[in-house]
Amino acid sequence: MIGAVENALIAALAAAGEAGTLRYAYRTLDSYPDDFDAYLKEKGQLRTPAAWAVFLGLSQGGDNLDDQTGWTGMASFALVVAAQNLRNETATRHGGLDVAAEPGSYQLAVDATRILSRNNLELHLPDGSGLVRPIEIKGMRLVARD
Repeated sequence: MIGAVENALIAALAAAGEAGTLRYAYRTLDSYPDDFDAYLKEKGQLRTPAAWAVFLGLSQGGDNLDDQTGWTGMASFALVVAAQNLRNETATRHGGLDVAAEPGSYQLAVDATRILSRNNLELHLPDGSGLVRPIEIKGMRLVARD
């Protein structure tokens, strides 16, 4: 089910781009790789705008339920977004005047937060009950750049 959540996060962003909800479409949507350097070598170049979803872990607590419903607990996921602009680093973060042509990483982060916040990802158990509660965004951080 962890993989299903990762895939649903990616699918929600893809659907927003394809539906025109965003003024751009993602060129890379994927699960975050174990070795990012090897991933970039394999792909040849970074195709932006990009986003990667990754499972961070489960909370320590949880409710043990019967065999029918399984275990419940809080899972943490992260979404990494990337933009690229050949003009300069500021343009990479801020974007250009035409967001469709040059979305910045700040715009990507805000849009992803808007799309995913309070979204239950439409994941259901076989009995039709919801698999996940609506997403609660807990924070946003900058990833260190080289």
